[in-house]
Amino acid sequence: MEAVVLFPAGPRDVIVGGGNLFEASRRLYERALSDPSALGEASFPTLDAIIRFVLYEEGYDPREITLISLGTRRLDHRYGHHPEDTEYCARLASLYAEKEWGVRVEDPVVLRKDPDRFEVFREIEDVLKALHRREDLKRSELYAYVGGARPNVGWAIRLIGATLWEDRFHPLRVLDGSVEVEPSPLILPMKTMKCVLIEHGLFEVAAGIAERFSAYEDRMEPMYLRARDSELNFNYEEARRLYAEVARSAHLDELRHEARRRLRKLREAEKDSMRRIIHHMRVVLENARYQWIRGEFGDFIVRLSMLYENYIQACFMLLYERLSGERVTTSDPVELASLLADLLGSSEELSEAVEDRLDSDVEVVLRELRGEEGEGRAVLAFLHVAQKVLSAALEVGAVEKDVFGPLSRYIQVLSCSELRKARHLFAHEGRGVSREDVERIVKAMARPCRVNFETIDELLSFLEEGIDRLELAVSEVRGTDRGP
Repeated sequence: MEAVVLFPAGPRDVIVGGGNLFEASRRLYERALSDPSALGEASFPTLDAIIRFVLYEEGYDPREITLISLGTRRLDHRYGHHPEDTEYCARLASLYAEKEWGVRVEDPVVLRKDPDRFEVFREIEDVLKALHRREDLKRSELYAYVGGARPNVGWAIRLIGATLWEDRFHPLRVLDGSVEVEPSPLILPMKTMKCVLIEHGLFEVAAGIAERFSAYEDRMEPMYLRARDSELNFNYEEARRLYAEVARSAHLDELRHEARRRLRKLREAEKDSMRRIIHHMRVVLENARYQWIRGEFGDFIVRLSMLYENYIQACFMLLYERLSGERVTTSDPVELASLLADLLGSSEELSEAVEDRLDSDVEVVLRELRGEEGEGRAVLAFLHVAQKVLSAALEVGAVEKDVFGPLSRYIQVLSCSELRKARHLFAHEGRGVSREDVERIVKAMARPCRVNFETIDELLSFLEEGIDRLELAVSEVRGTDRGP
């Protein structure tokens, strides 16, 4: 590995005596070309500190270091230069570094734009891009002095250098003879971007930024963000593994505690099918929220449809537990369909109440639920019949109205025919879904319960309350059930 030292010589970085800096440095440079001993009349404290740092603290050999000095000469000034222009300071620095330190040097780069004006940014951009295109320099570590140059020059080098060389860019300051390496100037904007990505649910992209620009806060942050991405994509096993590692190794209390909290929820869900489906519903709802924010309206509709199916599953599981006194150990809709058939077969009163709500004979429905017409038909029959079973159970007094009654309200909202139609058109016919389509569907969802969702956030909050109510109902049923 080789190192490039970029040294924009400031007016106080090369000391050549008082008076007009440009003229004094030019006279000394012209003498030094024929008499190198003349360099002893100048001093280079900043350059000495930087080369010493790269040699002894970064561990480079002089032959692995290339110095590129930058100087200024404002040609549009009335004298063709400004008294503090540093063209010849940069040339002196190159002669000195080669003679005293034995490093390789290239011809200095002379900036022609006014360093106090913004236009110097474009000139420095051209210079650094030209250097970066060179195969011998683009893979080198770039140590750039940014502390003594004019502010515009320093910031142009910081921002453009970090963009091109990324983590191989090292901005240096010299204070009282000691060299300090600044953090990457891209940390602040990249941290802001990381926060925006997190707010939009783009955790994997945010993790990539955290690895490069903010993991110094906690090296486990990228792993935590990838755990969030795994959970959001329903890869719960991988999420558990990553959360466990973060909970063990993170040093920030907030990060460690959040990983532990999420890990605990996943482990609880792993042990119990009811808690597993409720946790899954919360993740589906979180997905829907992010997809709305990102403008992914078709996927938003799909997530609401998923939530409807999950809500039917969970409500039936709870109903079955209440009526049978046995815990349901599966959330597979095919297996739940079979349990629903058993439930109807065991209760004549419930079966008759359900039959009044069906379009076909109950025996036909029972065959479908038992899978005699295929698993796909069993799932469709389950989703169609389970909602009616809950209503029938409430009607005949088989379950407590104060526990199960509120749940039917959320099912009514989610069973909207406009929602089902939009999902079919999007998923099976390739029709797009617009913001206006979603807003129209949400109004239709609100009608059965005589509610009014002014915003999508109000709908999502309503559905979150439904999941909370379901979780509360589970606690109430299991607190009084007859099963284990």
